[in-house]
Amino acid sequence: MVIESLSSREEKDVDGAQLLVETLKAVGVEYVFANTGTDYPAILEAAAKLNAQGNDYPKLITVPHEMAAVSMAHGYAMVSGKPQVAMVHTLPGTANAVCGVINASRNMVPVILVAGRTPITEKGMQGSRDLYIHWAQESRDQAALLREFVKWDYEVRFPQQVPEVVLRAWRICLTEPQGPVYVVVPREWSMQKVEISSIPPVETYSPPSPPQADLSVVEKVAYMLLESERPVIATRFLGRNPGAVGELVKLSEMLAIPVNGALAMYMNFPTNNPLSYPYPLQEADLIFVINSGLPWIPDQVQPKPGAKIIHLDINPSFPEYPMWSFPAHVSVMGDSEKTLRLLTEVLGRRMSREHEERVRERYDEIKKLYAGWRKEMVEHAVRESSRTPISPAWLSYCIGRVKDDDDIVVNEYDFNPYYADFTKPGTYFFESDASCLGWSLAAALGAKLAAPEKTVIATVGDGAYIFCNPVACHFVSSSHRIPILVVVFNNRMWGAVRQTVEKYYPHGWVVRHGVRAGIDLKPSPRYDKVAEAHGAYAETVEDPGELENSLRRAKKVVEEEGNQALLNVVCG
Repeated sequence: MVIESLSSREEKDVDGAQLLVETLKAVGVEYVFANTGTDYPAILEAAAKLNAQGNDYPKLITVPHEMAAVSMAHGYAMVSGKPQVAMVHTLPGTANAVCGVINASRNMVPVILVAGRTPITEKGMQGSRDLYIHWAQESRDQAALLREFVKWDYEVRFPQQVPEVVLRAWRICLTEPQGPVYVVVPREWSMQKVEISSIPPVETYSPPSPPQADLSVVEKVAYMLLESERPVIATRFLGRNPGAVGELVKLSEMLAIPVNGALAMYMNFPTNNPLSYPYPLQEADLIFVINSGLPWIPDQVQPKPGAKIIHLDINPSFPEYPMWSFPAHVSVMGDSEKTLRLLTEVLGRRMSREHEERVRERYDEIKKLYAGWRKEMVEHAVRESSRTPISPAWLSYCIGRVKDDDDIVVNEYDFNPYYADFTKPGTYFFESDASCLGWSLAAALGAKLAAPEKTVIATVGDGAYIFCNPVACHFVSSSHRIPILVVVFNNRMWGAVRQTVEKYYPHGWVVRHGVRAGIDLKPSPRYDKVAEAHGAYAETVEDPGELENSLRRAKKVVEEEGNQALLNVVCG
């Protein structure tokens, strides 16, 4: 895309800030989620000028916390596949954004993080230092705060560089494995005028297409699968690419291979398919790991002796993890959608009648296991239906009853998605494996912007809700009319901390004497009142018999009135 020649404009030159805004438009950025500071006057001026002139430039959304801003960009990109911009203020803003960047990095989500910089010059230039903060706030290497978790970082040296810097950032964040990038723009360069006639054509900076695995390696994998008696597929983030889900279904059904991790970090496999049964990995004679940084927890599960292990990923050695020791007899580097498509083609040519008979027998066995598993889950939820405080299993089951197939659920902790059916790619998202808390509310807001026609439900523990900067998130929902339904699983404690203490010290002081320091979140705040302060519909729910009705009322408000809603569900 080439922007309008400056010779046809009223002004003969532009500044670095205007170049930044125009290049972001050129690469398809629709939203800038910003918590601005004194480093942004030129950028705010450029955005106001260009929009006042009737140009359709990225919409700036004020997000009054950097973690929330990055998480909104994360949520938009994970649903749309399009990287958006989070814009933060110099060193402090970058520091506040780090947890969001870690989540995006470990989830391989493309986000462009733009940060201002403390002015470089002490005097003599437009934009030179003029506030007391401009000395103490400067760091020697601002990007060092997050360099381990971004694919690339760069500080703009001259305003003329801005188009190429943005195009490079866009290209790198979309190159597999995708992830966040970081661009620093000093205030002086954003304000300095520069004569430039065009932005380079965006198509010449397109990211490379992901590779398909080598045919000879795929043929070896096909042979191993056909020879296996009890193969299992293990995945966590295959659904990051919605197109890969259909290819996984074809492979799984062709060979009757159960999929462990149907709803891990993404919707990876439809849960109404019997092959979504989580077959125990320790009973498999072959484990086919596809797009998973954590195929099993070695301290809890070990593959049985002699089991064959295959890894398929765009980057199957996970070099970004400091320690990662999972073995593989065959390691396959390739895009999962392309490689699985090729694999099923090879298998189709090799399958014999003997193989087909074995597949039928295996499918019948797994179908029975699946039916028993689902029946047991439903019976457990129903048994819990009158328990108070409300059982998380019953709450999860009720959410499953009220959600529709097209609804999007963004989950941070306590919702058990297997009490619901997820049948479509892009309808379920779980927190990053890094688990930097405080992601879900803002990610849900970003998801709603990316899919405004869909209902978005954020399920969150009470501790994670506090981390979500709820005032900032409810403010954004209210001020920009982005309606989502928030369900707080309020157990009034750090549940994971309690479980860990009980596991390692079952007869220790904490358990024997009921010590709750560092565990309890009591007295519990009225989270519904926090939402109400921003005009939301909100309830506290303590009666399990009223739970489904409360969920339906809140969902109706979101869908029919276009307003945010929150249920503070007291769980135990």
